[in-house]
Amino acid sequence: MSATRFNFTKESLASLQPPAPGMRAVYHDTKATGLQVRVTAAGVKTFSVFRRTKGGLPERVTLGRFPDMTVEQARRLAARVNAEIEEGSNPADVKRAHKSEPTLSELFKEYGERHGQKKRSWRDDQQRFRYYLETPLGARKLSSITREMVGRILSDMDRAGKAGATVNSVRALASGLFSKAIEWSYLSANPVKGIKTRKTNKRDRFLQSHELPRFFASVGEEPNDSVRDYFLLSLLTGARRANMLAMRWNQIDLA
Repeated sequence: MSATRFNFTKESLASLQPPAPGMRAVYHDTKATGLQVRVTAAGVKTFSVFRRTKGGLPERVTLGRFPDMTVEQARRLAARVNAEIEEGSNPADVKRAHKSEPTLSELFKEYGERHGQKKRSWRDDQQRFRYYLETPLGARKLSSITREMVGRILSDMDRAGKAGATVNSVRALASGLFSKAIEWSYLSANPVKGIKTRKTNKRDRFLQSHELPRFFASVGEEPNDSVRDYFLLSLLTGARRANMLAMRWNQIDLA
């Protein structure tokens, strides 16, 4: 095996040592055409594809940094770049196409405009994204986000004592985002696939007869007429929340 040409694995790349100050080391993958890892003196390891076009000069397309980008992801992107170059694409165009890949925050914005605002849970989705996904993943390109990254966020929520239903809601939001990314040709696989949902505990709670006097007293002290009417009618009719909110006064038999 050549010192600079070998089969890239997570272990082999992790073991690469930084070169001398002011130098840059370049290593070549034996499986993916043109795939390289460049290592700086600071220890930064960056995947790229270095190719010569038909009749053109050598060009480099930067893919992403290891270990945030895995070897498998780098090979998939390298295969895509190679296919585009073989079809005659200009490497400059390939670079622009790669740079145009959205970050998760950019995808979420597009998701809202094209799909999310039609959902009843859109306001909740915005809150979940802002609280749990935006900081750790928002600035990342979609292809650099792995199952391990998403799984770590959900595990951290578990350790923080978040309810199973809350964790599942964040998982569902992430899965929905990546599903739309696949539908819109940004990705070919959903990194949430394979992450198990959490167990949830039902929290059904019913007013007991001895609690009703206190309930009516508290509702009677509510300064907002609409809120007071909503809770009283919900109790007296037993209707679902969505039906209650959609009701008109002329649809209610007060007698």
